[in-house]
Amino acid sequence: ACAPERKASAVEKLAAADALRSGAQAAKRAMDELGIAASSPDLPRAEEADYKVAPVFNVPGKKRAWVDFQNDVTVKDIKLAHAENMRPVEHLKRYTTLGMATDQGKTANVTGLAVMAELTGRTIPETGTTI
Repeated sequence: ACAPERKASAVEKLAAADALRSGAQAAKRAMDELGIAASSPDLPRAEEADYKVAPVFNVPGKKRAWVDFQNDVTVKDIKLAHAENMRPVEHLKRYTTLGMATDQGKTANVTGLAVMAELTGRTIPETGTTI
């Protein structure tokens, strides 16, 4: 069976008012399709707040913060590589064995590069990648 065509969704609506409006419209359409009479609800007033969605690669703590589970690489290992001036990506990988397991970095390299980028004050693209 084919998946039903997606007609409406509150997904991808980041502003609260847009999400409420989208959800109410989707509910109204669903009720209409079922033959149930429904009026559009009075939506609550939603104040918008500034926000920024950002990835979190490292949460500082007192215990080990694992980066690469297959090679047992931790944030501490990357900090040591940074202190030893192993900052180019190729040196980082060889110094820590980051991304050298069976997954070839697919599960850990971005996080490892993000930690090094933070330590060097650069972005991940500026830090570099390996091919």
